[in-house]
Amino acid sequence: MSSWSSKALPWLIPSLLLTASPHSLVILVSPWAEDVPLQVYTWVGRSGRLVGEQPLSAVCRWLAAERKLRFLLVLRDLDRRAQALRAAAGGCLELRILPDLHAKLIITDRLVLRTSANLLARSLERNIETLDLAPNLRGDAIGFLREELGRFGIRL
Repeated sequence: MSSWSSKALPWLIPSLLLTASPHSLVILVSPWAEDVPLQVYTWVGRSGRLVGEQPLSAVCRWLAAERKLRFLLVLRDLDRRAQALRAAAGGCLELRILPDLHAKLIITDRLVLRTSANLLARSLERNIETLDLAPNLRGDAIGFLREELGRFGIRL
């Protein structure tokens, strides 16, 4: 396991999403979320080029088009910020609500990122948070999340 400051998250999140296998599910877990700015190195594909600062929604749309990834965002509450993110992401982002959610995770079939930072710009840019990156030994994002939540008696 590794630890970094959350200031690395805008760079780390896009790289983490690229590790997901084509046609797989990526799960973003955060009590609150918005269309946070991420830092993308140069990505070139059939659906065009993505480079530099990009909103999360654009990263998700690009990966959905290029790699056929699907995205699930698990939230505590569907506020206006999350609604705007869903609208900007188009049809590639499904939402689920868990009212007592406190966890912050990004789960691919290969890796799991645990953090104390919400998917909010202020968390990614100003707050000093910690995060841990580890392999997903289950090899399945939804299975990992169900097992993780199940330890606390929560069903997805």
